[in-house]
Amino acid sequence: MRDFNLWVRDIAEGRETPLTTDGVKDFAYGTNNAGWTQSDRPILLWSPDSKKIATFQHDGRKVGEMYLVSTAAGHPELKAWKYPLPGDEHIFTLHRVVVDADAAKVVRFKMDPDPHRSTLCDHITCRGGSDWPDVQWSPDSAQVAFVSTSRDHRHEQLRVADASSGAVRNVLDETVETFFESGNGRVNWRVLFPSNEVIWFSERDNWGQLYLYDLQTGKLKQQITTGEGNVTQLLRVDEKDRVLIFQGAGREKGRDPYFTHLYRVGMDGRNAALLTPEDATHEITLADSGRYFVDSYSKPDVAPVTVLRDGDGKLVLTLENADVSKLVATGWKPPMRIVMKARDGQTDLYGLMYRPSSLDTSKKYPIINQIYPGPQTGSVGSRTFSPARGDTQALAELGFIVVQVERPAREDSSWRIQLRQSGEPELREEPQGQASARAWDDGRECAGEHHAAGRRRPDQGEQGLRPVADPECGARLRRRRQLHDAPPVGLFRQAPAGRGAAEGVRAEAPRGSRVVGSVRPWLDLPG
Repeated sequence: MRDFNLWVRDIAEGRETPLTTDGVKDFAYGTNNAGWTQSDRPILLWSPDSKKIATFQHDGRKVGEMYLVSTAAGHPELKAWKYPLPGDEHIFTLHRVVVDADAAKVVRFKMDPDPHRSTLCDHITCRGGSDWPDVQWSPDSAQVAFVSTSRDHRHEQLRVADASSGAVRNVLDETVETFFESGNGRVNWRVLFPSNEVIWFSERDNWGQLYLYDLQTGKLKQQITTGEGNVTQLLRVDEKDRVLIFQGAGREKGRDPYFTHLYRVGMDGRNAALLTPEDATHEITLADSGRYFVDSYSKPDVAPVTVLRDGDGKLVLTLENADVSKLVATGWKPPMRIVMKARDGQTDLYGLMYRPSSLDTSKKYPIINQIYPGPQTGSVGSRTFSPARGDTQALAELGFIVVQVERPAREDSSWRIQLRQSGEPELREEPQGQASARAWDDGRECAGEHHAAGRRRPDQGEQGLRPVADPECGARLRRRRQLHDAPPVGLFRQAPAGRGAAEGVRAEAPRGSRVVGSVRPWLDLPG
């Protein structure tokens, strides 16, 4: 990208040619800027025949700016860039186009601009790269399939555009009361152009499932996956044999519902099979052919084993057993996996507990409940083995018992449970008697440590250590910030005229949830 336009370089001759000429400041082609993250690499997708490019003009002309002043020696440097905030009338929009690379011709899609959103996050790349997962070319390079996402992530439209004319037709729509997310770190929809079908992901039955639709009529043909547990990532689609390979969680009874396993199922919903039988969480690398895969499985307190399996899950070869003996010799201890009941007395809560390495079981220790309250994920993070998980063990070494309790994984979509509670399940689902489970636990929760934006009450917009219940638990450090829209709590609007600054911005929350409290970007130090 140069001077707000796309250019192409002939590698053999070194010749550079502009593909577009009408790009201008704040309305450039392929701009990679979500406000909170940005890159100089353009966002685009080449067609299979390498003759066309699917991209967009990125409209930020009415979007407000963010400012950053450097603190280096000498004169400070002011940086300014476009950055939409909650409550803003205008956010980034995408004017979708196809660029004919040979003719340097721009074909504009015949539709209104889309909000700068994807089915995975508030950006359209989501992983910081230049990939564009919500766009898919047809094998003959004649059509482009894509998903339009509303600003609040509650409405999705799968569409197909003609690459030559720009004509757009709607295939299917989905509207949810909370927010739509098409997968866990990977989009789970696929358009199967040769068979005129669509694989679509939905939580309509309160679990993340895969569905098969007719590409021409938009009608449902078949629910592919069923039962308890979520499909997390669709890894492979074998269109010839009509078989899907996917990762899922919560589908194996009696196991940690956050452990991921690999599965196979036919597109007709039959012959579902577990391919990774060990009671652990599995990290998978598939061979391009689909005939083999590398499986590295572990637990937070069990070192990984890496094996090679065939396409049926049969063990072919053990590649490695991780040796952590030298780590253990240093005095290192893994976190303790814990399971307890929520305050309803029925729901199991899963988490990790960190203890001082010099733990004295005859003494009492205060508890820090370390929370990541963002509804898009939980507090524990990956269930794989890791020698360190942030600063949790360091915090425990100061004389605390540190616990991370995951959001509920009951017989319902854990995502929807999190959303119904508008972003604070760990706070509302703090377990009963969590301290009394161990003789060396103090009977009080000293502090809750958490950080995120889009909280519901002023104290939940805080970051850092927050005292809980017991006034003897020391000083507090509060940090508040205002970030991008938080999809789970709805769109933000400015407080009515006449309200004090303390009212801040408030959310128009999804039906069934309460309004978000003020979120103020200041630092409130102990005093």
